[in-house]
Amino acid sequence: MNRRNVLMGLGALGGLAAVKSAPLVHASAQNESLSSTQVLQSLRLTGEREEKFLHQLGRKPSAVQPWPTSAIRRDRQAVEAEVVMKRDRQGKTIASGLRFLCDARKMNCFTVQGRPLMVKRFCFSAVEIAWRPGDGFPVYEAYCPRYEYVSGACYQAKVHQIVPLLVDVGNFAGCQSADVCESPQRGQMAFDVNHTDYQSNDGSYTIQLWSWS
Repeated sequence: MNRRNVLMGLGALGGLAAVKSAPLVHASAQNESLSSTQVLQSLRLTGEREEKFLHQLGRKPSAVQPWPTSAIRRDRQAVEAEVVMKRDRQGKTIASGLRFLCDARKMNCFTVQGRPLMVKRFCFSAVEIAWRPGDGFPVYEAYCPRYEYVSGACYQAKVHQIVPLLVDVGNFAGCQSADVCESPQRGQMAFDVNHTDYQSNDGSYTIQLWSWS
């Protein structure tokens, strides 16, 4: 399935295609009573909701690849969730989710109220991408800016792409900036960029979580 079909399929589930163009409004400005824990619970798919989601998805989620030994040496940092609301032009809320501001120099391990975000399946979108892998490189604003693989890179993925992770379980290698990832084993949700020399990295990107189980 090509990327266009993936985004169209996800759009039927919660408007991911529309979500990317909808104005971002932080809950602190619009709904101060909404906590990250409350939003996390609302995003969890179980029972009939989960069955409907998988039926509408119409494909298998991106599968996990084995955890690379090179990732053991990566610098890790905890990234706390913030609540985000998406509204249409008439002000109607079309989705609520959690956002995580990620450092391009680190492995970003997600937490909610200080607790690791443990998942098996998650639906995400990557936005506000602005990082570069060193002096002389362009500033990347794309999820997967290059299409080649290089030896010595940390993950089994294209070089310089943003990589979804389940810590100590595995990584996902798809190039979609809005996707669904799934593993048979639960792990802490995290994101990193795929590189050989992280000391030269600079910049950040934001990950938005829209559902999980």
